[in-house]
Amino acid sequence: MNRKMAVGITHSKDSFDTILNYFVRMNPTFPISLIVVKDRFDTALPKFCDRFFEEVWVIRRKEDIFEFTNSETSQLKLRELLPYMHNNGLWKNIALLVALFKQFETLIIWDDDQYLIPLEESPDWCQPFYETLQLGYDVVEARGYGYQHPIPVNIREYIPMEILFALEEVLCICYEAATPHFLTRAEEIFLPFLGAVEEYEVSDRFHTLQFISGGSIGLNLKSQLPLFYQPPGSISRGNDVFFSCAFRSMKKRKLANNYLHDGLTIYNWDSLRKWSAVTATHATREQATETFFRVIQGWLSYASLLLRLEFPQTFSEKLHTIRAKLHQLVHPYGIFYLQFDKYCQRLETDLQGYNRANELWKQLLFEIKAAS
Repeated sequence: MNRKMAVGITHSKDSFDTILNYFVRMNPTFPISLIVVKDRFDTALPKFCDRFFEEVWVIRRKEDIFEFTNSETSQLKLRELLPYMHNNGLWKNIALLVALFKQFETLIIWDDDQYLIPLEESPDWCQPFYETLQLGYDVVEARGYGYQHPIPVNIREYIPMEILFALEEVLCICYEAATPHFLTRAEEIFLPFLGAVEEYEVSDRFHTLQFISGGSIGLNLKSQLPLFYQPPGSISRGNDVFFSCAFRSMKKRKLANNYLHDGLTIYNWDSLRKWSAVTATHATREQATETFFRVIQGWLSYASLLLRLEFPQTFSEKLHTIRAKLHQLVHPYGIFYLQFDKYCQRLETDLQGYNRANELWKQLLFEIKAAS
């Protein structure tokens, strides 16, 4: 059976059914299959899925992946690898493995808070992904609009500016950010629509690596694809960054396919075709501060490992600077220093886990292709 393309979607939000409906409406003729991972137990898949998608698989537990293995050796490698995969990185890897075991040519990995914008030149939204990957590209990206930043745009109303400036400085050290004001000027930089956001695309936020958003990409399954790695305890952050680190030497292309990202559910619209109808809402104090603390802790939880991998020559100097700056923060922001210090103490363990996970991943991919 010639399986051209699967779409792997992580299901965690109420917008899931709507996103699936967009894939149905915008791919009237191009054949795609569906891989749903981390399916919420309180809802069933929409009935139209079986009618529209070529094939449908639902992965509710990580152990379900063993049903797809194609050899005893790959099953053993997978059993050893699973403990090294965590959170969002785990579910993306599982979608990728299902597609590999089922011998698909390509895979789109998609988040359930990203709304497809219709193409003017083609009725089939997924077809450009497939055709471009067939030209020999390893990964292709859709172009994101809307609010690309996880920190609420009105965070300045609730967090003192001196705290935001201090954390910006820390995070720029970690990620060599090309946009140094992404906390203090979040509304100005990350809220705009369409053309205005182009200057500040997520993929341009790093000097040292081209950031690849793991929630809006197409993958060539003939390529030697890296692992979506995420250190244990890093909440939902980090897997895209480590994936990007491993993708430097691979062939990438950004497509003209557009989508609206609404991770914080701040947009209201009548229809995605009515751009003038779109407005943004601001988070309440409770929502803004809760999101702020969660996201900053998530970033800091993998910062020491990223520094070790990306800046081996200046690692100690950067680490010392970050510690000193975080240590100056007053209550309740002192929690950031404690969190960062905790992850620094387990850095060697995380580094060993990262290296072992990537070694096992490469061995598993070799076994899958050998048994195909």
